[in-house]
Amino acid sequence: MAADAPVLPVVASDKIGWIALLAGTAIIAWSGVLARFLDVGPLAGAAWRMGLAAPAPALWSRLGARGRAQPQDVARYALPLIFAGLAFAVDVGSFHVSLTGTNVASASFIGNVAPILAVIGGALLFRERPAVQVWPALVLALIGSWVMAGMAAPANIRWGDTFALSAAVAYATYLMFIKRVRSGLDCATATLLSAAVSAVALVIAA
Repeated sequence: MAADAPVLPVVASDKIGWIALLAGTAIIAWSGVLARFLDVGPLAGAAWRMGLAAPAPALWSRLGARGRAQPQDVARYALPLIFAGLAFAVDVGSFHVSLTGTNVASASFIGNVAPILAVIGGALLFRERPAVQVWPALVLALIGSWVMAGMAAPANIRWGDTFALSAAVAYATYLMFIKRVRSGLDCATATLLSAAVSAVALVIAA
C-alpha cells in the first residue's frame, strides 16, 4: 500500500443492537399466533398486551437512571408522546381486530407495509434520503412476505385485511412521532411514556 494512501476508519458493528433487533423480530413474529389463543375480545386482548408490557420499559427506565429525562424535557415533548402512544394503540388494536377477519399470514404480510410507509414518511416529513439499496431491499421483503402469505390476490382481500393495513399505517405514524420524541428524550423514557398512553387508550377502547 502506498504511504500516502488514505486509511478508512473501521466502524464497529453494534452487536447489542443487532441482538436486540433479532430478538425483537423473533418475538413479535409470534404475536399474531399467540393473539389467536386469547379468550377475550380483540381490543381487550390488546389492552392486556400493552398493560402487561408496561412494567418492562418502566424497569428499563429505572435501571438507566443516569440517562433519565428531566420533567421539563418530558413536558416539551408531551404532545408528540401522546400522538405516538395513540398511534401505537391504533396499531395494536387494529392488528388484533384484523385477526378476527383474516388469517395470521395475511395480517403479518400487510403489516410489513409499515416500514415502506415509514421510509416514505421520513422522506416527506424529515427530508431523509435513504440509501439507494434500501428501496430494493424493502421490495424484496414485501415480495417475500407476500409469498409466505400464500400470494393472495387483491381481489380476495377481506375486511380483516383492511384493519391490518390500518395497523401498518398507524405503526408507520408511531415511528415518525417517536423519532421526533427521540431527538430530545432517551429511548427508555420515550418507550415507557408512549406505551403508557397506548395502554390507557386501549383500556378505554376495550
